Amino acid sequence: MKKYGAFVCFLLMLLLLSSCQPKEESVEERVIDEKPPTLFLAVSDVLIKKIEVTSYDWTFTLPNGQTKHIRQMDMLPPSKEVAEMKKVNVKAFRYLKVGFDPMPIYYDVTLYNKEDEEMAHYESIEAIKERGSYVVKIDAEFKNGEAIYYVPLHIAK
Repeated sequence: MKKYGAFVCFLLMLLLLSSCQPKEESVEERVIDEKPPTLFLAVSDVLIKKIEVTSYDWTFTLPNGQTKHIRQMDMLPPSKEVAEMKKVNVKAFRYLKVGFDPMPIYYDVTLYNKEDEEMAHYESIEAIKERGSYVVKIDAEFKNGEAIYYVPLHIAK
């Protein structure tokens, strides 16, 4: 009887210990960065718009370890890229901020007029001084690749 009791205790301990092992993530639970993150546009720390990526060149790893590369490049002029987007109105650029999750390694900003002519180029959105209506192109470089975002913007005069 003692042998039987010891054996049952051993099985119970084994069962308890095996249930304490960390749970493996299922394929559905793993986060895969299949495309660049959403750009968050904020004025004075208040989120005003989420901008999805327009064009990108992106590499990511699947749960099985296989590496995938996706390239989606739109060749439309800036005004056509934002034709169906509502223009964002801002009183002054000093209050305008962009954010990503995760943050890019580097990003720069290009302003285009309604004729799709490049007006100015900046290393951050905070550096912009022009007022008026523009299409803002944000080129971002991430660990996984590059991404381009477009935002129609009006800065009050």
